[in-house]
Amino acid sequence: MRPHFTLLSSLSVAAFVVCSTFATSRSASAQTVLQPTTFSLDVPVATLIAERPIHSLPVWIESLSVQPPIKESGNPKHKIVRLRLRRLSGLIQAIELRVTLNAALGPQGFISGWSESGQESFHSKPFGSHEATVTEVVEIPTLNVDYIDIAIPGDGTRLGGMFATAMKSSPVLHPIDFPPPSVLDGFSASPKNQPEEDKDLLLMGRVAALLDAGPFTIEEASPSTLEFELSKIPSVALLTFEVRNILGGDPPLARINGVELPPGCLHLPDLADPAWRIKKGLGLPESAIQYTGWIRIQQLLPKSVLLQGVNEFSLQQPRFGGAAEVRNVQLQIRNLR
Repeated sequence: MRPHFTLLSSLSVAAFVVCSTFATSRSASAQTVLQPTTFSLDVPVATLIAERPIHSLPVWIESLSVQPPIKESGNPKHKIVRLRLRRLSGLIQAIELRVTLNAALGPQGFISGWSESGQESFHSKPFGSHEATVTEVVEIPTLNVDYIDIAIPGDGTRLGGMFATAMKSSPVLHPIDFPPPSVLDGFSASPKNQPEEDKDLLLMGRVAALLDAGPFTIEEASPSTLEFELSKIPSVALLTFEVRNILGGDPPLARINGVELPPGCLHLPDLADPAWRIKKGLGLPESAIQYTGWIRIQQLLPKSVLLQGVNEFSLQQPRFGGAAEVRNVQLQIRNLR
């Protein structure tokens, strides 16, 4: 059982063939048009790791290369993929990198940004998993960054995919009393804004609290449990959380106080997202798909399953689901009139 974190004390080209067939079935005049991605690159990983040249780079990438492995004192060996930027007079404010690492024992990967003078201006958290393939999305500001190093553990063979795209800021209208819309990654997957810890926020009769920032692991063999306390049973309660490495359309099994809930609502990203993968394993059909990035799930909690006092919320992977990670578990409650 996980610890009790928060007290809610206040209730106040093959693709072309497929697409052409689909288009023909809809209308004899429908056409498939290639969507331009001038400022994005889906990196051919096999070509990169074999250190063969990659042609047709976006204009903002000066070069993409593999550097000799670096092993500093006390640190494990990593193969370095270096992405060198070309200055474009303020056109690009940030770079989004999506790096997929296959599961393996050993060290994790990381991403860093550097100036030509050798000053490090960006360093990501370590990422990678022993249990499952994971896709990490990192946003790197371009100010004072001349090149980006992606450190892949070992000889580089764990690198399952890499996507890079240039980002710019745009003015957005939003209500003065509320924050601007959450920043989404390039494929409208999970937003990067995180709830505040250790604060119960009251807004127009709604109380919101972060139960667990995570990430923590859930498996099929045993559920992970969070506790929260209610001074009264509300009219409505909503749980929101993010999960990485779930089977497509098959969210974790959720229970409140031992009662199994209906499947939660998933916010699925665009199918162009390279974080979609075929999942292979014992007992799985050949068509099983998995999203290796973060997906947002929302779960309405029936009033009938809630208790005054301590409540238990548990998450468990479905059969053959394997291990998954959970983060940003947030609870909202409200009394409706």
